[in-house]
Amino acid sequence: MTASARASDERARLEALRTYGILDAAPEVPFDDVAALAAAIADTPMAAVTFIDEERQWFMASIGVPDKEGPRHEAFCAHTIQSLDSFVVEDACGDVRFVTNPAVTGPMHLRSYAGAPIVVDGGLALGAVAVFDTRPRRFDATQLDALRRLALVAVRLLEERRQRLRVVTLTADRRDALVRSHELMLSHLDNTPLAVIEWDEAFRVRRWTRSAEAMFGWAEREVVGKHPEAWTFVHPDDAAAVDEIMQELIEQRAPRNVSRNRNMTHDGRVRTCDWYNSVVPVPHGGTSILSLIDDVTETIERGRRAQASQRLESLGQLTGGVAHDFNNLLTVIAGNADLLGAEHTSPEQARRLSRAGAPPRADDQ
Repeated sequence: MTASARASDERARLEALRTYGILDAAPEVPFDDVAALAAAIADTPMAAVTFIDEERQWFMASIGVPDKEGPRHEAFCAHTIQSLDSFVVEDACGDVRFVTNPAVTGPMHLRSYAGAPIVVDGGLALGAVAVFDTRPRRFDATQLDALRRLALVAVRLLEERRQRLRVVTLTADRRDALVRSHELMLSHLDNTPLAVIEWDEAFRVRRWTRSAEAMFGWAEREVVGKHPEAWTFVHPDDAAAVDEIMQELIEQRAPRNVSRNRNMTHDGRVRTCDWYNSVVPVPHGGTSILSLIDDVTETIERGRRAQASQRLESLGQLTGGVAHDFNNLLTVIAGNADLLGAEHTSPEQARRLSRAGAPPRADDQ
């Protein structure tokens, strides 16, 4: 038995073969049909669509062949891929290359063979469409031409299969990318200083992020599927207004809105919060409402303290001004009194001072 030689482009051939994902693939009806047609056209008990791997022959489809694979060095089809034309063995027992081949000496009792190479772009032969018979025989030109045409059909099936694999791979890659993007977005939402809550169309919690838990104290398991009234999340005095805000979104009277209301924490504290809400439809029905919630309690309190401080400062400035003016008045009065009591002040100067409320001028003396 003589093993087939390997071409110089063997590495490229194997790389091309792997791009089709055909090795060890599950049976596919179109390839089964090619094998069945080959057997019918050649009038043989055995036929196959085979692909030659590095060290083995893989039967993608077969008629009358019991095995799914075999050693490459025993494969008749390994000789077929060395040529771009048909390869024929009319009597294996009279061919030194195959006389000791297990397929010839063993239970298959193979005597004759005809195969057409499956040649893809680049002139690379990946396998063969082949027929086998248990008797020596010749294959006519019509049968050999039919095998070549079936080999071209196998090439088209390979290309279609590779295109499907690309779509599946691309879809899987996109799905993986979407999953990674979704997980990343959830991480951002959990890490944001704003509480993020998703509601359904009945104003029930669909998603409660860790940022919401940090702000209000309730764990996700305690609130998912519940309306805010179920755990007194909204201050009772603001509940009606919040319901109206959410109803506006649920009924899609507005795509987004903003509100300020008081919320209760798990430990009973009251927090003033700004809600930034938006609504989008959910595929296959329903809506999704997203609320970004900012606790502005401390901001408001700092503003109040700043305003109170400004008022005290203004009052202090006013009081200081009044005191200053009052001190000036006292100074004038005291000065006038001193002048009035001076021994050199004439009655006329005294009358002027009393009218003017000012110390005597030098020209009055």
